[in-house]
Amino acid sequence: MSKKINQFNFHESFKAYKRIGRGSFANVYLVKEIDSGVKYAAKAFSKEVVYKQKNGKSSIKNEIKIMREIDHPNLIKV
Repeated sequence: MSKKINQFNFHESFKAYKRIGRGSFANVYLVKEIDSGVKYAAKAFSKEVVYKQKNGKSSIKNEIKIMREIDHPNLIKV
C-alpha cells in the first residue's frame, strides 16, 4: 500500500491492515491510528489509473473538494 499512499507522514501516524473496498481509481483500507488505536477507513488513489481516464484528474479534484467539506468523527480530515 505504500506505493499508493503518498500523504505526508501518513505511515508515521497510521498502520494499514487490509483492503476493505475498491472503486474506479481507488482502494479503501482499514487503518489504525498508532497513538490512539482508533480505526478508520483510508482511501488510496492510484495516480496511474486516474491519469488514464478522460476526466480522471477533474474527478479526483472534485472528490477531494467534497471530502474536505464533510465533517464526521470517523473521517480523517484531508
